[in-house]
Amino acid sequence: MKKENNNKIIVSSNFSHAPLIEQKISDGNGLLSDKGASRANMFSGDSDNFIFTSSKIIELNKLYNKTWYSVFTTSNSFQRIFVLFLWDILKELKSQIVHKIKNIQPRMKRGIVYATLRAGGNVFLREVVTETLAGDILNGEINSAYATYVGYDEVAHHSGIRDNDVWSVLKEIDLEINRLENAESISKRPYEFVILSDHGQGNGATFKQRYGITLGNFVRRFLPEDMKSLRTDEESDHFRNSYIPKNESIENIREKMDNIKNHDIFEEYESLQNIKEKSIDFLKIDELYKSEQIQTLRKKYSDSLDYIRGYEASQHTTKKASDSELIVLGSGNLGLIYLTQWKHRLTYEEIISLFPDLIPGLVKHPGIGFILVNSLANGGMVIGKNGIYYLESDEIIGENPLANFGKKCSQTS
Repeated sequence: MKKENNNKIIVSSNFSHAPLIEQKISDGNGLLSDKGASRANMFSGDSDNFIFTSSKIIELNKLYNKTWYSVFTTSNSFQRIFVLFLWDILKELKSQIVHKIKNIQPRMKRGIVYATLRAGGNVFLREVVTETLAGDILNGEINSAYATYVGYDEVAHHSGIRDNDVWSVLKEIDLEINRLENAESISKRPYEFVILSDHGQGNGATFKQRYGITLGNFVRRFLPEDMKSLRTDEESDHFRNSYIPKNESIENIREKMDNIKNHDIFEEYESLQNIKEKSIDFLKIDELYKSEQIQTLRKKYSDSLDYIRGYEASQHTTKKASDSELIVLGSGNLGLIYLTQWKHRLTYEEIISLFPDLIPGLVKHPGIGFILVNSLANGGMVIGKNGIYYLESDEIIGENPLANFGKKCSQTS
């Protein structure tokens, strides 16, 4: 999500968004810029030789590619793809029936529409990729190629990683690779193959399937019913402007806050007076510490962990969720929370001042392992229901919230 662009959500798989992403990250010298070919990928690698590439799909004037001849030169090629397409639809419908009869859980809602989409990704794209790549290899005119076989990812996401269909998809992809190796063996020039996997998967249920509510609606329960009630004219909201910095100023602030490193907002804040003496006029952080909400919390709790453990978060109705200025996105087992009134990422100190129910309410839910939030004074904080891990100082208060997530988890956080 681009906070600097009116909180616009950018989705890389979206045909209208993929070109924007490529324009932003490309310098014109991508890995496929030197006589490379892109087949069924998200981005082109700056190749002019592409087929079914998301970032170029809307360029209709470049839809024609001579490599398409590899698909239609033989009399039975199109008929073969069509038959395999229909057969895959039948396999998917059979899988849906078996899942319902056996009551396999968790499972997603699927239907005839999805069956055709699956056949498109698992059969049509697979065959086009193989046929066109084989043609490229036989001609020997390309220096490199990058191709994606989306079938396994598509089927495993919907049918589950242990479904019989998944193994058949892997076997079919293996056969496609064998076809490419056979083409290379009689090619005009040698090629090497590098096979990469996308990502791991697990057979976990969605948050809603397990707890009866979406993650987005659960987050909204700890926020005011109508987030727009907090939006006021920027010139008149002197309190908010006094302690919420502009996005571009955060790094400058952090550099000048070395003397309050590892300082808990619940502790005394005499050292903050030194910040004021350094004339950081764009951020009066002592205003945050003196706010009524923070003062109330400091009187009741001795430190952040005491606050997380002891605070009884109140939950609100979600009836006005469609109007609230909140975006919650899911990416695998990761939840992303955006509070869109602000153009920068709110810090831990700002969040507990504005929304004291939010962090304690979330970390105490059995389906949420930990929360990662940035602190103005301490840097990255991993917060669990019984402990806090300060990433920059490598200090743990209470129980380690990352204990069950692997030894290298903190390195990736």
